[in-house]
Amino acid sequence: MRTRLTYAIAGIAGIVGVAASAAPASAGTAPDEAAAVDCAAIAAGLEAPDITTFVEAVDSSSAQLLEAEPPLTLFIPVNTAFDVLPDGVLDAILADEAMLTTLLDYHLVPGQSLTTADLAEAGSVATIGGDAIEFALDGETLVLNGGQASVICPDIVLDDASVQVIDSILQPPSLAGGGGGSSSSVPGSSTPGSSVPAGAAFDADQQAVATAWETVTDSSRTFDEQAPFIENAEALRATIEGYPAAAEVVGGIASSVKSVTIDGDTASITYTLAFNGTEQPYGELPATLINVDGSWIVPQDEYCGFQSQARNDCPA
Repeated sequence: MRTRLTYAIAGIAGIVGVAASAAPASAGTAPDEAAAVDCAAIAAGLEAPDITTFVEAVDSSSAQLLEAEPPLTLFIPVNTAFDVLPDGVLDAILADEAMLTTLLDYHLVPGQSLTTADLAEAGSVATIGGDAIEFALDGETLVLNGGQASVICPDIVLDDASVQVIDSILQPPSLAGGGGGSSSSVPGSSTPGSSVPAGAAFDADQQAVATAWETVTDSSRTFDEQAPFIENAEALRATIEGYPAAAEVVGGIASSVKSVTIDGDTASITYTLAFNGTEQPYGELPATLINVDGSWIVPQDEYCGFQSQARNDCPA
């Protein structure tokens, strides 16, 4: 009997309403990658503590997968995939219904219960939201979207639903394509640093400060674009070049400078953050820039502190 796809914190049995006696067609784990994940608990329909974050996210959403019925294929990220998100990012995603729905629906393929062998042979399969997932084998491990995620508990079958447990969150192309490319503070503007403090235009120095910060925090910018505004940029090259990938999980990151106060060679600013072009509910955050030889730059410590929140740490 087919059942409504509902979620309960009680565990994976709630996903498809299957009894705990359901047996997986295969409950093996990908080599070396799932040592800390209890694939057997997931396959047995028990409490499945390794996937509670995804279950809770689905339970709080209006994603289409809540109404989906088998046959289907479901990709479930383990909790550690969410643990690496920057502080506050998961809460922001949960608060953004449109983003949450798009993200979750990208983890469901309707109408087909597909094994890893099926997926590898297909090469690409459309999800319920319309975006496709690409598949390839790396040895015996199924890799998704060119390395965005890997299957670590393959081919768990529950009531004609195929569950593939993965090690990372899948990023829908529709989110990645819309995201943090805009560094402007005014919607529709393409000029960095175009925000205004309390309704008054920035003067030239304030504009330069805002431009520096917004360029540095814009995950769509290249190393060459950001380096002039970062202290010791060459030493931080790996971090700067790694920022776009770190920000991709939320569709890109950008900031909007709201106020600038300059005191000699030090500038104090406040700014807001946007994920995927949507301002986040963090309020106005503080930062400090310095003037070096006539140019406003982000100090290394300030830059690395910002990047650490994106789980993109600077070298020791």
